[in-house]
Amino acid sequence: MRQKILTLILLLLLFIGHTRPAGAAAPSLPQSPVIKSISFDASPVISLAQGSDIWVNTWADDDKLYTSYGDGTGFGSGTKLSLGLAVISGIPPTISGANISSSTGQQTGDGPNGKKASGMLMVNGVIYMLVRNADQNGNQCQLAWSADHAKTWTWSSWKIAELGYCAFLNYGKNYSGARDGYVYAFFSNGPNAYNETSDVVLARVPKEKITDRASYEFFSGSISSPAWSAAIGSRKSVLNYPKGINRIDVTYNAPLKRYLMTNRSRAKAGGENQFTIFDAPEPWGPWSLVYYELQTSTSNLQWGESQHIPSKWISGNGKTIYVIYAGNDTLKVKKAVLQTDGNPPITSTVAPTVVTPPLTLKPGDANKDGKVDGLDYVVWLNNYNKTVTAGASVGDFDKNSKVDGLDYVIWLNNYNS
Repeated sequence: MRQKILTLILLLLLFIGHTRPAGAAAPSLPQSPVIKSISFDASPVISLAQGSDIWVNTWADDDKLYTSYGDGTGFGSGTKLSLGLAVISGIPPTISGANISSSTGQQTGDGPNGKKASGMLMVNGVIYMLVRNADQNGNQCQLAWSADHAKTWTWSSWKIAELGYCAFLNYGKNYSGARDGYVYAFFSNGPNAYNETSDVVLARVPKEKITDRASYEFFSGSISSPAWSAAIGSRKSVLNYPKGINRIDVTYNAPLKRYLMTNRSRAKAGGENQFTIFDAPEPWGPWSLVYYELQTSTSNLQWGESQHIPSKWISGNGKTIYVIYAGNDTLKVKKAVLQTDGNPPITSTVAPTVVTPPLTLKPGDANKDGKVDGLDYVVWLNNYNKTVTAGASVGDFDKNSKVDGLDYVIWLNNYNS
């Protein structure tokens, strides 16, 4: 039967002339024009609160970081929460944390069945929290806010059904140093919080009207000509990254005048399992690549569930930062040094992790070894005529959710390349 299928495919090739499908390979992002490399300490300087992840945070008016953890007990013990609240004091390497009990804020439920914070921001003494899994099934975003430092929360009556992962842009202490009178929110451009997409979209709202859904506008212009629309259907991407966009967070590095976006994608919908940092001169871009690291684990090992750069912990020259991440379901902090044209090469006893462009994957390369060969054909053949969601890794090279003859054409056109 398979031999007959291959014969039919070869006959099809005679008619289509071995034409490469349009868009089979996506261009890579340019390297950052400002940040030339980034060097992380080999080991975290802090490891606390074992058994909890997420740790989205904001720099508050009392000089503390207010944070939210997920699927754990935070800095204490007792009931496992889907959304717990806490406060962090100090500066690395010396910090401490304490849970905040809030009957109106904390949530129960495991994984996608429980609401979880994905964005946190203080503006004028009020903490705003963007929450994913608002439908308690992994979809939708919702807003909550607290005027008493995370003890009491009010929840919006509205939800954003079109977008499932949501994050605020953080500036300085209590939103000091903001570029204008707006608050900005970034979204992975899809309704589900767990499936990666290829695009980041952006919204803004006057900082006095954050709780008013009707006041939100979505970026609908271009980098050179920003425009905004109240219609969510008019939204346009501010960053396209086909390797995968999912867990994002954005912080303004004021000394360097660059926006830093962390991104963690775990290849749940055909993307690439990677941790990435991007930068840009404006919230809408143009975004460039600062750091890329392929991950071998899709669980919470290595860089874990999500990553955040607290603005409080950015040095005076902007070249030393700390990254909070949930490695192995634990609050961990790593120090990083950014090299720009204005500082000398980094000297350290720890070998620096220099940004190198990721391996450019070729169409037809199912096993991602940089070659299109017989092993990739075997992957295609084993999945032929199946409906799939994992993309090229299972032979669906055109990512139309079906392994078929067109995917074979892509493999054949790139064989031995």
